[in-house]
Amino acid sequence: MGISLFQKSLRDMISGMRSNRNNEEKYIQKTMEDIKKELKSTDMKVKTVALQKLTYLNMLGFDMSWAAFHVVEVMSTPKLLHKVVGYQAAAQSFNESTDVMLLVTNLIKKDLISTNPTERSIGLDCLSNIVTLDLARDLIADVYGLLSSSSAPCRKRSALVLYCCFLKYPDALRPCFKGLVEHLDDNEQSVVCSVVSVLCELVIRHPHNYLEMAPLFYRLLLSSTNNWMTMKLLKIFGALTPLEPRLTKKIAEPLKGIMQQTMAKSLLFECITTVCSGMTANEDIVEMALGHLKDFVLDSDPNLKYLGFKALEQFVRHIPQSVLRFGNAALMCLSTADPTIRSSALRVISGLVSKKDLKEVVVRILDHVPAADTAYRNELSDVVLKICRREKYALVSDFSWYLNVLVELARVPGSTHGKEIAFQITDIACRVEAMREDAVQAVRTLLIDPSVVEMAGEGGSIAEVLEATAWITGEYASCVEHPKETIESLLQPGILKLPCRVQAMYVQAILKVFVHVSNDLLCDDDDDNDGGEEGEEDMEIDKNAVVGELSDLITAHVGQYACSPDPEVVERMSQLKAVLSLRTGDQASDGPTYRRLHSIISQELLPMSGKAQRKVPRPEDLEVVTPIMEEFYDEDVDGTAAEHEVGDGEAADGPEAERAAQFRSADAAQALTEATDEQRRHAQEHAKNQLKEHRQRHGIFYLAGEDKEAEGGAVDGDDGSAGLPEQSANSETGSADGALAGQQGGGMDSAYSKMRKKKSRHRKKSAVVEVRRDEDDGMAADSPVKQARNALDVNPLAPLESGEGLPEVEAYPTHYGAGEGGIPTYDAAPTTAMAAGPEADLIGDAAPREAKRGKEKRRRRKHKSRKHQQEDAGAEAAAE
Repeated sequence: MGISLFQKSLRDMISGMRSNRNNEEKYIQKTMEDIKKELKSTDMKVKTVALQKLTYLNMLGFDMSWAAFHVVEVMSTPKLLHKVVGYQAAAQSFNESTDVMLLVTNLIKKDLISTNPTERSIGLDCLSNIVTLDLARDLIADVYGLLSSSSAPCRKRSALVLYCCFLKYPDALRPCFKGLVEHLDDNEQSVVCSVVSVLCELVIRHPHNYLEMAPLFYRLLLSSTNNWMTMKLLKIFGALTPLEPRLTKKIAEPLKGIMQQTMAKSLLFECITTVCSGMTANEDIVEMALGHLKDFVLDSDPNLKYLGFKALEQFVRHIPQSVLRFGNAALMCLSTADPTIRSSALRVISGLVSKKDLKEVVVRILDHVPAADTAYRNELSDVVLKICRREKYALVSDFSWYLNVLVELARVPGSTHGKEIAFQITDIACRVEAMREDAVQAVRTLLIDPSVVEMAGEGGSIAEVLEATAWITGEYASCVEHPKETIESLLQPGILKLPCRVQAMYVQAILKVFVHVSNDLLCDDDDDNDGGEEGEEDMEIDKNAVVGELSDLITAHVGQYACSPDPEVVERMSQLKAVLSLRTGDQASDGPTYRRLHSIISQELLPMSGKAQRKVPRPEDLEVVTPIMEEFYDEDVDGTAAEHEVGDGEAADGPEAERAAQFRSADAAQALTEATDEQRRHAQEHAKNQLKEHRQRHGIFYLAGEDKEAEGGAVDGDDGSAGLPEQSANSETGSADGALAGQQGGGMDSAYSKMRKKKSRHRKKSAVVEVRRDEDDGMAADSPVKQARNALDVNPLAPLESGEGLPEVEAYPTHYGAGEGGIPTYDAAPTTAMAAGPEADLIGDAAPREAKRGKEKRRRRKHKSRKHQQEDAGAEAAAE
C-alpha cells in the first residue's frame, strides 16, 4: 500500500513507540494529532494508512469512535486493499450505539452479492462482528441466499453468520431453518461442520425444541470423521439426554468406541462431559469415563489437569460417591502454583467431604493458610466456613473443635470473612447450650490479645469478630472464669481505635460482667454456706473487697470512652457509671440492688426458628374480620350519623341486616383502604358541584363544548349512574334529601352498593397493576430482557404460518452516471431469499424489462433529493 512522501506508515509508528518508551504517552498524543489531520485528506491512500495506524492504537485501548465516518469512507472505496482496512476497523470499533451504522447497510449488501469472493468474505466477517437488529433484519435474506453459493468457503461463512443474525433477529430462525438443515448433506465437510456448529448452539439454548432431530444427529455421529464435528454432536447429545433418557442406551456404544479409539484429548474430554451430563445411570460407561478422567487429573500438563478437575466438579454434583477416589489427588493440588487448578480442586473437595473425614480435610486445608497469599487465604477460609456451615452444621460433630477453628480463622491476616465468622460463633453459642462455656473460653483468647485489637484498629473484618466476642462475653457472663482479666481486656486503650459499634458492645459487656459477678458474690450467701469445704473457702474471700476492686478498676478506665464521637457509646458509659455509683460498700444494702439489676440483664436470648410464627396457635378471642372503621363508614359513606343504626334492643332482619353482616365480614385492611377512597370520591364530587355552580354564574366565559363536557362530568357520577342537577345545585337540599333517605332505609342500600362497586374497581385496578413474576429468576414475564432471551425458544420444525417469512431482498445501486442526469441505476434482485437461486442469479437480470423500468423510475424518485451527492460519488467512481 503506497503512502505519501512525508507520511509515517504503521511500521514507522510502531518503531517510534518502541524507541520512545520513556515518553510513549507524548509520542502517541503527537501521532493522534497527525492521524486526525491525515484522515481529512482527500487522498484515499493517505486516509487508509491513517486508519490503519488508528486501528492499531485502538487495540492498545485508545478510543476511535470519533473516526466512524472516516471508517465508512474507506469501506466504500472500490479498491480491495483499502476496503479490507476499512472493514477491519469497522469490525473492531463499531457497535450498536455507533451513529453511522445506517450507512453501512448498503455497503455490506453490495459486497455480499459481489462476484469477488474476497469482498463477500470480508463483508460476512464484518457483519458477524457488528450485527444489530436493523442490520440483521435488512441483510438476513442476502446472507441466507449465500447458502446456495457455488463457493464452499462462502457457504461455510454464511451458515455461521446466520447464527449471529438469529441472535439479533430471532424471527428469521424459522424461515431459514429448513434451508440450513438441508446443508447437512452438503458435499463439503467444512460446510456440514459449520451447520452442525450452528445447530449445537441452538440446541444448547433450547434443547426441547430439537428432540425430533435426534435420529439425524445420531446418523451424523456414526458417519463423522471430523473430530471437531464429533465434539459438537456430543455437546448436542449432552443437552438432549437429560430430556430423553432413552438416548442414553442408543449412544452408549458409539461413545464407548470413541473413547477407546481416539487419541485426541479434546474429544476424549467431550465424551467424559457428555457422560456426566445425562448418562450417569449407566454404570459401565461412567466407570470408563472415570478411568480416562484419572489420566487427566494426574497428568503433568496443567491445562489437562484443570480440565480433569472441571469434569470432576460435574461428577460431584451428580454422583459424588463415585469420585471419592479423587479426594487425595485434589488435596495434593492445593499447593500447586496454578490458581485456577487450586480453585477447582477446592470446589471438588467441598463436594466430597463427609462427616467422617471433616476434621482431617479442614486441618489439611488450614495447613496451606500460612504460606498462601491474601487472596488464596481468603479462598481457603471461605471453603472451610461453607463446608462446616452446610445444612446447619450437619457435618460438625465436635463444636468445641470448630469454635477453635473459627478463632484461628479470625486471626488470619487480611481476612474478609469476619462477618461470617462472627455470625457462626454467635449462632453456635445461642443454639448449642452445652457449648456456651466453651464459646466464652474460646473467644477469651481474642479479647486478651492486644495484637488482635491492633489488627482490628488498622481495618479489616476482624472488628466484627471482636463485636461478637464482646456480645458473647456479656450475654453469657456466668461462664466467665476470670472476671478481672476479662474486664481489663475490655478496658485496654487500643479499643478506641475500633469502630463505634464495637466500643458500644464492649461497654455493654463490662456492665453485664460486673453486675453478674457482684450478684454472685453479694447475693448467694446461703448457697455458699451449704457447700462444705467450698463454702469455707468462699467465706475467706472478702467479697466486698473484690466487688470494690472491680468497681475501682472500671471507674479508673471507663472514662476513656467519653472521647468517642458516637453518642450511643457515651450514653452506655454514663449508664455504667450510674450503676457503679449505686454501690455503698454495705453488703446488706448492695445485695438487693445488684439482684434486681441482674434480673433485668440476665434474661437469656434464645434462638428462634424462621417457621416459629406459623406454629403459634391462634387465640380464640382474636378477631381479625370485623371492620375497625365501622362507625366511620356509617358517617362518611351514608352522609348520616350513627343514630339510624339498629339499637341494642332492636331486632335486625331483612336484606339490610344481611348486607350489614356481609359488610362487617369484609377484611379490615381493605375496609380501611375503601374508606380513604370514599373520602377522596366525596371531595371530587364536591369540587365538581362547585365547578358547575361557577359555570352557571359565569357561563359567558366558557366555551360551549367545554360547558357541555363539564356538565356531563358533574352530573354523571363515578359509578356510571346519572346524578340529579337540582340536588347538586343546592347543597342543603341535597344533604336533607340524603338524611331523609337514610331514615327511610335507603341510605344503607346506597352505601353498600357504592362500597361494592368501589371494591370491584379496586380489584380490577389491582389486577392491572400487579406484575407477574417468573418462578425461575424473578424477572417480569414481559420484560425486554426476558423476551430477548426466550426469543429463540420456538419450534423450528413446525410449518411456517401465513405471512411468516424473510424480508425481501431490496436492490442496491450498482453503478452511477449511466442513467439520466447521473441518477444511479439498479440491477434486479430476487424478491425473497427463499426464491433466491444460484449466485449468478443474484446479480443478473432476472426480472422482465417492464418491471425493471418501473422499479428504475421508483428508485429515481426516491433518490432525487440526493442528486448532488450521488453526482459527486459517480464522478469519484469514474475517476477511479
